[in-house]
Amino acid sequence: MLKAVIPSLIGLSTTIAIFAPSSALAISGFTGEYAPGNFTFSTSPGGAGTVADVDTPNAATGTIIFYGPDNGVNSLGDLTGTGAQSDWTINITTTRAGNITFTWAYTPFDSAISDDTAYYLLNGTPTTIATNDGTFNTQTSGSPISLTVANGDTFGFRVGTLSNTSGSGEFTVNTFDFTPTPVPFDVNSNLGLFALATLYGGHRWYKRCKFNRINLD
Repeated sequence: MLKAVIPSLIGLSTTIAIFAPSSALAISGFTGEYAPGNFTFSTSPGGAGTVADVDTPNAATGTIIFYGPDNGVNSLGDLTGTGAQSDWTINITTTRAGNITFTWAYTPFDSAISDDTAYYLLNGTPTTIATNDGTFNTQTSGSPISLTVANGDTFGFRVGTLSNTSGSGEFTVNTFDFTPTPVPFDVNSNLGLFALATLYGGHRWYKRCKFNRINLD
């Protein structure tokens, strides 16, 4: 009986191990799927900002700095009130879907209230994080921002300005972390190794039993 059961148990453990629910590893910092190279920089109107407005040397430890436009392009929105903005965005795929958390700091260098503003973006919709309060004081997050991104979404950050003069807004994103959504029936390499070890051990045990003439039936 055991002789017939052993291969079945080994096969079942292998199947469970390889196809057990799993997920990609959590990410701390702008690394892996969220490394800076996976983001796209854009500015509106054209020429209002440059990719140099994103400071990424400390991205791996979870910190990036965005500088808003400040070169006079579309100054005062050419009287339209639209001003200028710089975006840094990433398309969310299945391996980037999950929960994002980060803290932030914002320093305005323009005394005009509400001239420069920091946002996060989800599917093109900006959510205000901080704006000029009429001082040059640095504002910081009271608690981490947490949001869920799904496959097909677009996520990112923006610094916008109405005047595009008198100093850039400085938007710092800190302690960026990402926890992926579990993927059902994903291949789990760790459990796969366990299954192979089980298979090998079972085979050795069966051969020893057979050698010692133990009746497995």
